[in-house]
Amino acid sequence: MAKKKKIYNRLPGKKRKFFGYDTLWLGPDHLLSIDSRIFSEDYKRFYYKDIQAIITYKLNHWKIINIILGSLSAILLLMAFFNEGVISILFSVLGGLFFLFFVIYLLRGSNCACHIKTAVQTERLPSLYRLRKARKAIGLLRSRIENVQGRLTSEAIKEGIPRILQEKPQPYRLRPSAPPLTDEKGHWHEVLFYLLLSSGLFCIIDIFYNHITLIFIGSVFFAVIIIVVIISLVKQQNSNITSALRKLTWVSLAWVCINFAIGNIIYFTVFINNIENPEIIHNQLKIMTTLSKISPFDSLFLMGAYIFSALSALILGFFGLFLFKRFQATSTETPSTQEDTHLQRNEQWRI
Repeated sequence: MAKKKKIYNRLPGKKRKFFGYDTLWLGPDHLLSIDSRIFSEDYKRFYYKDIQAIITYKLNHWKIINIILGSLSAILLLMAFFNEGVISILFSVLGGLFFLFFVIYLLRGSNCACHIKTAVQTERLPSLYRLRKARKAIGLLRSRIENVQGRLTSEAIKEGIPRILQEKPQPYRLRPSAPPLTDEKGHWHEVLFYLLLSSGLFCIIDIFYNHITLIFIGSVFFAVIIIVVIISLVKQQNSNITSALRKLTWVSLAWVCINFAIGNIIYFTVFINNIENPEIIHNQLKIMTTLSKISPFDSLFLMGAYIFSALSALILGFFGLFLFKRFQATSTETPSTQEDTHLQRNEQWRI
């Protein structure tokens, strides 16, 4: 029996999702994009003769995530060094996992976004989200397009320039157009600001009522805020999130860093005051118990730290939710209005 001839060849790059994945395939006369789900598949065809451009640009996700993963792994391993027993093992395991994720993410290379442009549409190619694989895929795709459309030489480009442009250059320099924006709903930002609001209220309660349970819940709460801030920063890159909402998210990251620094100052204060009691210094539970016995009313620094954390969290939470509601109201525009706004933004970049 004759072997069936292979029609499609898969390009490098595969974007995995919760319930499926995206891939690209080279066909005889077209590029096939497949969005596979559990029970269905969506197909998009881009004929080689219709492709006008392939736009690829780097994203900042890679740097941000690497800095965060590296910092978290270093902090957790440092905490493991200053503790003993089960707490030390727990911090060591968590620090090792974050370091493993850091190495894997570092080796995979920079993130990117890739779009394909035809005369009637500009579509994103989700499977090409790593710069290294995107370059390989575009190299294979370029040869197919050149076989159909022909190769544009420098002589042909020179001959195609109008005479008036050769004699009198334009008085301004053309700039590249802005990259297409992804449609982001901002739900992670909403969660972040609700968490900040809750954190501020929780901090006020903690001023008047000290207990080890509140300290433990507050630590978990702070860890969740760190994770949500990271996700929000990643999600807002090259998205339709407003500038004010973006800046407030970065301010929230600064709030996290400042509170983390204050927490370490308090931790090392307890460390110094109990340096003669090693059973307290190397036991996280006993340190938390010691902290629960310290009232903010007994320490001016501690009271100032509590007031700063509570007020700043409440302000960020309220103002962030206000900006989020405004963003939701403007994002309910009709698709044609959004497209016109995006075209105007691109025009500002071109000139």
